[in-house]
Amino acid sequence: EIQVTINPAGDPVLDADFGYDWIGSIGDFAWYDKDGDTVQDGPTDPLLCDNSNPTHECGAPLATVVLYGDTNGDGVYQSGEPILAVQETSDGNTDVDGDGTIDPIGYYRFTDLPPGAYVVEVSEQEVAAPDSSPNAGQNGTMIATTGTQVGVVLESTGDPADMQRTDIDWGFKEAAYLAGNLFHDVNANGILDTSE
Repeated sequence: EIQVTINPAGDPVLDADFGYDWIGSIGDFAWYDKDGDTVQDGPTDPLLCDNSNPTHECGAPLATVVLYGDTNGDGVYQSGEPILAVQETSDGNTDVDGDGTIDPIGYYRFTDLPPGAYVVEVSEQEVAAPDSSPNAGQNGTMIATTGTQVGVVLESTGDPADMQRTDIDWGFKEAAYLAGNLFHDVNANGILDTSE
């Protein structure tokens, strides 16, 4: 609290400074949704999770997550809406939220956000295939099972919980890959002949 006295001449007071700290945060987790059911089946303890195990749905490291200002409040990113922050999910060796602790693989959090409308978007292309995949470590093979954008509104209602969204999670499953030739099988023998 500061007391300010305005003199009768109405001179401006330019030294009544104060700081503020927004408590808003958005985030949580990106994981390998190996069965594609949009539920992180676990194990939920990151210390017990092993990405080389085909049944473990562990954190997805280094997924790119973008926070946009949702200027029109429709919950969908539109061209021209500002990028407010970009973050990669933790690789298990980084402190992504700046709280001084190493975060588990797949964790992310945008902090110090004011009340407002946001869009959170994740990119599928930077998510490497899990260790249990024949394409382990390769980018461009994963698809999001939970969608790639979520609209979020943080409200200053007096309840701090209204400024915290820690349920914006992203699941990724390896996409199917089909390769070959499409041809008109004139003689119906099931073989691509030189004349077809």
